[in-house]
Amino acid sequence: MRLQGGRELRPAPGKGRGVMPRKAHPDFFLLVLVTILVGVGVVMIYSASAIVALRDFKNPYYYLQRQLLWSAVGALILWLGLRIDYHHYRHFAVIIATGAVLLLLAVLAPPFGGLRAGVRRWIEVGPLTFQPSELAKPALIIFLAHVLVKKREQVQKSVVALAPELVFLALCLLLIMFEPDLGTAVTLSATMAALLFVGGVKKRDLLLATLCGLPAVIYSIAQHPYQRARVLSFMDPWKDPFGSGFQIIQSFLALGRGGVLGLGPAASRQKLFFLPAPHTDFVLAVIGEELGFAGLAVVMGLLGMILWRGMRIALRAPDLFGTYLAFGLTFSLFLQAVLNAGVVAGLLPTKGMTMPFLSYGGTSLVISLAGVGILLNISQNSVAGRLK
Repeated sequence: MRLQGGRELRPAPGKGRGVMPRKAHPDFFLLVLVTILVGVGVVMIYSASAIVALRDFKNPYYYLQRQLLWSAVGALILWLGLRIDYHHYRHFAVIIATGAVLLLLAVLAPPFGGLRAGVRRWIEVGPLTFQPSELAKPALIIFLAHVLVKKREQVQKSVVALAPELVFLALCLLLIMFEPDLGTAVTLSATMAALLFVGGVKKRDLLLATLCGLPAVIYSIAQHPYQRARVLSFMDPWKDPFGSGFQIIQSFLALGRGGVLGLGPAASRQKLFFLPAPHTDFVLAVIGEELGFAGLAVVMGLLGMILWRGMRIALRAPDLFGTYLAFGLTFSLFLQAVLNAGVVAGLLPTKGMTMPFLSYGGTSLVISLAGVGILLNISQNSVAGRLK
């Protein structure tokens, strides 16, 4: 979906020039898909976390209760995203991006940032804990979508027109890497690159930008032993089966035991203190063990349909900002899902990345549902009328 020229706002049939298209119904099919995935996620989080929660908190429902709470908050945010006209985000794009940067700075500065296992990724405000890097995803997508529309004619000629904005985005990515959170930085970089490509930036310029960013990735891996260990264990997990390779080997065992149809609901064995993070980063492994390849195929099929609906919304948006925004939000969600699945299957190094809608994690779930709310609002303005 590469837009080489600017696309102007299209009036609805029979309306005067410059009139916004008539309101359509939101894409209820997308809403149903997301609701099913969130429901599956709640069930699987309880299955994967009950024994861990009983050991750590003497309450097998601890993670289930918190995920249900975050699901309710996310549903409220989704509803607000549906109600707010997406054009308002463009008016405040710079302010939104600036707020994201301030949060990324705050997480690195005590006492705002909470230090856990040697990394600073969370801001703790009383009982509330959230990840600024998750909030940065939609914020920077909104900002870049706004810039691509504002400078669409210059972008077609040379990427130099985006130099100040690209420097700003690079600084945001560096702040995320300083936490350190290499997985989120790489995911966000890929999303920005895809959005720039859709916006008309030449492939040569994107390749050059990628080459400029590689030294930062290499430096981060060299500076952080745990990142280096993840890369080495990806290449040969059995070289250190009780250390850096332990998690991925346990994931292999879970997927292998699941077979085609799985062991059955709540029958996973690897979640019994073998597989680390069974309810967060590796919830897909538990799904594979309990529901088998068939269950995984259904889950990935649902995610694929979300990609389809999101891209359909982007293509039918009434203006370029809506197209870029819908594309960026959809691509980011699906890319994160693919990367998480790749890690669980041993096709990528472990990244500490959640599966959208399925993994335990308040910030990730709320931000994902917020993105869906924005997509639903864009679908209401479809130039093709009601989405079918």
